[in-house]
Amino acid sequence: MARKPILGRCYGAVARLMLGGALFGLLSASSRAQEVVAVSEEEFLAPLGPTHPAVVALTEELGRAEAERRRAGALENPTIAFEREAPSNQAAQGTLKLSWRPPLDGRRGLAVDATEASVEAANQNLEWAQLDLRQQFREVHTRWAVAQQRRSLIAAHFESLAALDRRLTVRAARGEESQLTARRFRLAMAELRGELAYAESDLARARGNALTARADLPPGAMPVLSELPRVPQLLEDSVRPDLLAQRSGVEATELRRRLAGRVLEFPTLEFGWTRIGDDAGDFDGPYFGLSWDVPVFDRNQGDRHEYSRLLATQKARLDLTEREAEQRSAAALTSYTALRDSWFAVEAAVEDAPEIATAAGATFLAGESSMTDLLETLRSVLDSQLSALELRAEALAAHRDLELSIGRVLTQGDSR
Repeated sequence: MARKPILGRCYGAVARLMLGGALFGLLSASSRAQEVVAVSEEEFLAPLGPTHPAVVALTEELGRAEAERRRAGALENPTIAFEREAPSNQAAQGTLKLSWRPPLDGRRGLAVDATEASVEAANQNLEWAQLDLRQQFREVHTRWAVAQQRRSLIAAHFESLAALDRRLTVRAARGEESQLTARRFRLAMAELRGELAYAESDLARARGNALTARADLPPGAMPVLSELPRVPQLLEDSVRPDLLAQRSGVEATELRRRLAGRVLEFPTLEFGWTRIGDDAGDFDGPYFGLSWDVPVFDRNQGDRHEYSRLLATQKARLDLTEREAEQRSAAALTSYTALRDSWFAVEAAVEDAPEIATAAGATFLAGESSMTDLLETLRSVLDSQLSALELRAEALAAHRDLELSIGRVLTQGDSR
């Protein structure tokens, strides 16, 4: 069974600290005014399908590649021409011609193969871009959820101090506490009020980013911070889409270089019918001919040089990317494993933090500890909770990097 997030438990315990029924009534009234809708990461990513505008905006390269494939596969259009010669009133000649160059020199096949490789590269690039887009959406949701929990933790801590402050004010009025003690406590509250303002501002920005990505979110949407997924087993045959795209790009360039080397084209064949007329009478007959571009001067030297240099640079870039991919996946796996293990250790360490805060408040009110001890203990409780939250956020960021480094979506599972 998945364990309940530590931050949720901490928030509940701290909120109960000396608030009682007043805070419960406030939360109940707020929930009646606006229904809270929990939004998990999976639900946040659900609309990110082929018809999503952010995904459609990534298909430009694929559209161009598919159009180029159609152009490469199309046959050359035939040409129809009519000529008439009438040098005098006694003689005239008319010729109707049909010209066409058959695709029998192998150039069309190479062109089609090259565009097929380009389409495959575009498809792989699209898959890679969609995976990167998924990580951007995951980051937006995580930042939103972290900002929400940070604000909740600080607000709960502030309400706890406010409850103690009310009791201190009464005790100071009775002479049971010094006015200096009450003023010191208000200074601590003023500092925390500033932290709460920063947290509110950060939450507003994070929610705005979430609404930009998901404009259909309901008004009462509340993000649920994701559990840390299992550490995946890397598959040796797992290849990132961007690497596959580069390999297809190298193949396409190689085919285009071979195409540029085909300098001899098939001749253009001409068929027609000629009619000649003069004073002696008219006669007609078939017409045959051909024309052939002889590559004497232009032999695609420029294209051949361009594709040769492009092929060399693409192979070098592919080699560098393959090295980077291997090292990045290993580093990302190590990083995520370390952060995940550390978070579970921190979770266990701060599990008793709410009880410590409760005990510190009770000890102070009983006169068994000083104001300094109380403030230091409460600050330590809050700092430990915020540190656990930041560590969890860093672990989720490392998991996003791990998905990109592997090149595929990792299965979300139990956090243990």
